[in-house]
Amino acid sequence: MGKRTLLISHTHSAVDNVLLRLTTDSDVKFVRLGAPDKVHYLLRPHNLETLLSKQISSNVSRSDPSWSTALCSQLVKYVDEIMTQSTLVGCTALAAAGHEALARRKFDVVVVDEATQLLLPTALGGLLRLEPDSSQFVLVGDENQLPPLVQSSVARDLGLGTSLFAHLSGIVHRHGNTQVPEEADSLGSCLVQLKAQYRMNSHILRLANTLFYNDAMECASDEVANRTLELNQSIIGGSTSWLNRVLASKIEDSVIFLDTQSICKHLGGNSNLIEIDIVYKVVAAFTKRGISTNDIGVIAPYRVQVDFLIERLRGDKFVETDLIPSSPAVEVSTADQFQGRDKPLIIVSFVDCLRQKGRQTDTVVIKLHT
Repeated sequence: MGKRTLLISHTHSAVDNVLLRLTTDSDVKFVRLGAPDKVHYLLRPHNLETLLSKQISSNVSRSDPSWSTALCSQLVKYVDEIMTQSTLVGCTALAAAGHEALARRKFDVVVVDEATQLLLPTALGGLLRLEPDSSQFVLVGDENQLPPLVQSSVARDLGLGTSLFAHLSGIVHRHGNTQVPEEADSLGSCLVQLKAQYRMNSHILRLANTLFYNDAMECASDEVANRTLELNQSIIGGSTSWLNRVLASKIEDSVIFLDTQSICKHLGGNSNLIEIDIVYKVVAAFTKRGISTNDIGVIAPYRVQVDFLIERLRGDKFVETDLIPSSPAVEVSTADQFQGRDKPLIIVSFVDCLRQKGRQTDTVVIKLHT
């Protein structure tokens, strides 16, 4: 369509998750703003700083005594060339508000992904980048997913915890069956609810529908509904009964809850040694049966649990056997950092999901899809 588009989101990972899907599309010329170490390694060739380094090394000779002067005079030109050649720019919402490369640029379309996680003031950076006329501001999100993170209870009570997405959609929902105010009437035609999904098979979707969506979501096709992981079934034996259930290939076993209450053992604080060991064994078993480490995601609610899991999976402090090779390809992160990401195999370590009348329950959830 040739429209200049700005893609923003709350986290680097959410921006990268969209752009990674465009790396094989030669028709889309895009640039990724942000520090290279914050950008997914597959997107670094599209990173502005990386592209600038290549331009500078090719056109500015450091043997020239005046190379620094030449660099300064050319830098603005190089940035302008790269940005002009790109029809799509991706960055975090905070970068959209203050990145120098965007200072004099306007866009026909601004897309905000994972919009329900974005603080309302933070969304203003994207709005400021729109052309005054004939522009579109697109918010993509799910109110059943993570809201903005606001630590102050006072700020939350005063409305800072309500995203722009939730605020605008709330206007429509509140007045949907009553007298519609002018602002809701104008928004009504812009609110589109997407019900077909491509990630979850029917049994995983049943869990999501029961907990959050009141059976409103549906699989996009029979293929999606019946999809399961393909495991190497020639490897048998050597597994405990609970692990055999986890490894079962039946679609009915696409979601497995492992209750660790009776064997709970905390490291202290927000960590759980038993669940670290369970996650390790599950990852080892799946990789042994042909699942690539790059297809596995491990999620925990607490940063300290994530750090311990990374150490264990990468063969550091908690390694006791050679069940799996040291590999950073198993992606381990907190729920908010994993927002917008997807993997064929997801393992969730809840650490400490329920405290009631002195009774503590720890659960690991296994979600399988392809």
